[in-house]
Amino acid sequence: MKNIHLKREMMAVVTSVPLQVRFFLVNHIVNFHKRYEITVISNLLTQKNLLNILPKEVLTHHISILREISLIADIKTLLQLIIYFFRNKYRVVYSISPKAGLLCMFAAWLACVPIRIHTFTGQVWVTKKGILKFLLKMLDRITAKFATVVIVDSLSQRDFLIDHNIVSDGKSIVLGDGSISGVDVDRFCMRPSIRKIIRTDLDVDNSTIIFLFIGRLKKEKGVFELAKAFNKISKNRNDLELWFVGPDEDNVQDDLKSITLDCNGTIQFFPYTTTPEDYFTASDIYCLPSYREGFGSTIIEAAACGIPAIGSNIYGITDAIIDGETGVLVEKGNVDALASAMLSLANDSSMREKLGESAKQRALEKFHQQRLSDELMMVIKQQSDHL
Repeated sequence: MKNIHLKREMMAVVTSVPLQVRFFLVNHIVNFHKRYEITVISNLLTQKNLLNILPKEVLTHHISILREISLIADIKTLLQLIIYFFRNKYRVVYSISPKAGLLCMFAAWLACVPIRIHTFTGQVWVTKKGILKFLLKMLDRITAKFATVVIVDSLSQRDFLIDHNIVSDGKSIVLGDGSISGVDVDRFCMRPSIRKIIRTDLDVDNSTIIFLFIGRLKKEKGVFELAKAFNKISKNRNDLELWFVGPDEDNVQDDLKSITLDCNGTIQFFPYTTTPEDYFTASDIYCLPSYREGFGSTIIEAAACGIPAIGSNIYGITDAIIDGETGVLVEKGNVDALASAMLSLANDSSMREKLGESAKQRALEKFHQQRLSDELMMVIKQQSDHL
């Protein structure tokens, strides 16, 4: 009797850059692959090597999706997506990031893809004003309109988007207690031997308190406020360090250095890394004083390593930090409040340990990546069952 090989249904995962896959989607894609033939669509002219971590059966396809608005380039991308979706008869299309979501959801709708899922992270328009803010909000509404379901990466962000009429109550969901993909608790954990090696290599004394920021160096991430706060608390101390880890997208490194010229503490800059867990392990306090965040996934990664966090009291971060229990929330843009929180934790090792342990337990219980991946697969199944 001949073996009958049934062709599996097709699913496309669309991002602007491969970096987003590496940071947020690897476990989701591994889970998707159990049921679907997966193609990752992204701008593969750069960072393609970051996709080497995916199963070898996962296909990749290059389509240039610019992050900035460019009418001619965006129309070209839209047409490419429509043709590619139509030819391959995808059952599911999943997107992340604003531009990829906008073009992808519209193209998938035109190509009659039955299941269209977009994940909203932080909203770009929150920090904008005037006509630009209005336009960007409208584009988010269009993205949500053409999706069959919208994933929002925190409960507070979902409430915010509903209040601003971006998404509807019945069309938007949050996976678990929030986050895009949860945290790999086997990868993100405190490793004393690694901590010792890194500190020794960088000539950092074991008693030195390290404040850590991981992410893109951008004004909206609150990096200037962080540098100013560090400058205030370290003028008369030499046992404090501030580490910035991530790409300098806005060329602000020299400006940040100039802010801290008259302090005794040390400020260090490190480029993008594929091993952020090493920096969490080496640090003592994580800082994310952003002006906007969808959730603040790095806070949960720090938490899994037993590192308490200080973050802005804004939607998204309020889901990642329980104030006074797993970290400290401060008013966004308030340098004095940020400096006070940083100094309090620097001076109180027992408080750091207490907050860090509570943060770790919460990360393990509520944000395990497999839990969130399984919930996302259930969302797709429910969408499929209703067709």
